[in-house]
Amino acid sequence: MFLETLAHNEFLKYVPESEPREGFETFRQVGRRVKLYVEPRGHGIAAYTGDGQQLKSAVNGFRLYTFTGNADQQPAGRKAKSDTAGYDLAPLSATLWPLAKQGLTPTFAETHDYGTFLIDVVSEGGKEERAIRLGHVGSAFRGTVGGANLARPPWGWFDGKNRDVPLGQWYFDPARTVREHFGLGPEFSTAYLSVEWLEAAQPFASGGAGQ
Repeated sequence: MFLETLAHNEFLKYVPESEPREGFETFRQVGRRVKLYVEPRGHGIAAYTGDGQQLKSAVNGFRLYTFTGNADQQPAGRKAKSDTAGYDLAPLSATLWPLAKQGLTPTFAETHDYGTFLIDVVSEGGKEERAIRLGHVGSAFRGTVGGANLARPPWGWFDGKNRDVPLGQWYFDPARTVREHFGLGPEFSTAYLSVEWLEAAQPFASGGAGQ
């Protein structure tokens, strides 16, 4: 298992405490659930440690969010040293992604031409490479807090220390990203069983590489 988070335009890389690897920090788990820390105000995400730095930024204490399938309402301005809340998950493919494909909208203030991604997919004949044409997609949310249009969807995230990586690779091709970031060998497969939602979002039908 591997974990990557984003904090202040830097991808942080972790491995489980039970499977340490030289050069990587570790994360804790409760069963198969990863314990994460989301920084207040700055919203950077890191593995939860409860150390002095995290305690210092959690000036009102920690609030524990656990997946329950129900998004709890939290009173504004509530300050509690110990608190819990449930959350739900909604697929990006059915929420933000359709809006991003519309380009400049009340939601998205910037777009980026993501061009074509070559993705390995498992097919009946083995592994094949497919060209996924994405084109111009909304890449930054419209807003003014802290600066103009600073918040980005996952396909707009980047690592400020490595800008040579094509924007969007972290989101659109996570298997290849993990293999590169964690120095894994060719035995770590980067082929996907399905990329249906990406193909459905294309302006035209996909074909094999070179078509």
